[in-house]
Amino acid sequence: MFFFVVGRRQARTILAALICLTIVLAYQSLAVWANARGGSNPDLVWYVSTDEPAIALTFDDGPDPKYTPAVLKALDQYGAKATFFFIGRNVEEYPDLVRQVVAAGHEVGNHTYSHQYNLSHLPEGEIVRQIEKTAALVGDVSGYQTKVFRPPGGAYNPHLISVVKSLGYDIILWTWTTNPSDAYAPGSDKITRRATEAALPGDIILLHEGVNHGQTLKALPQIMKVLSDRGFKFVTVSQLLALRKAPLPTH
Repeated sequence: MFFFVVGRRQARTILAALICLTIVLAYQSLAVWANARGGSNPDLVWYVSTDEPAIALTFDDGPDPKYTPAVLKALDQYGAKATFFFIGRNVEEYPDLVRQVVAAGHEVGNHTYSHQYNLSHLPEGEIVRQIEKTAALVGDVSGYQTKVFRPPGGAYNPHLISVVKSLGYDIILWTWTTNPSDAYAPGSDKITRRATEAALPGDIILLHEGVNHGQTLKALPQIMKVLSDRGFKFVTVSQLLALRKAPLPTH
């Protein structure tokens, strides 16, 4: 066994080096965690950097005649506001549900007219048609102007991003670390756990309407209870974007 004797000055130097190493490792850990929450493309939103205890619940693929009213009832019990990414053809079929969502103070997002998974590979004119037709339908039945957009299946490429941004939309995806994958019907308990156990301020939680035989609807009250007990409030995506921290100055 060997022992090393260091002087007071050397000890201070070693301590300072250890402190610096700890800080560096802490920043690296934060960077890794931030990357785990979503991608780094500044034209896309996976989460919002904020200190406010706010989370956005989002619901895709409605409106649905069975599940949308039940989701609205559950949200109302917690005073929660949410964002519904509606498909245009469903808006055509169930206009009253769109009006109910808007009247309750929720946000309506654009999820294209026909929910084509290959949207990012379509010509510019077809992408514009899919989005603008849905926007017109929502506006006609409710007077609401859509401002946020989510591509079907979360599929995107530079072509899609360019077209959607030219229409003035924020492109909203979802936080990876709170994605419950509810569309695959893993069970309400797993949906709840996945949506809550790693939740942080600024997260965007992806949920669906009517695709898993009610598992999401069963999980929703529990998700809101767990998160509200931890001090979170539920806001629309646009409200969450307004809470974004200003970037640090580069100089």
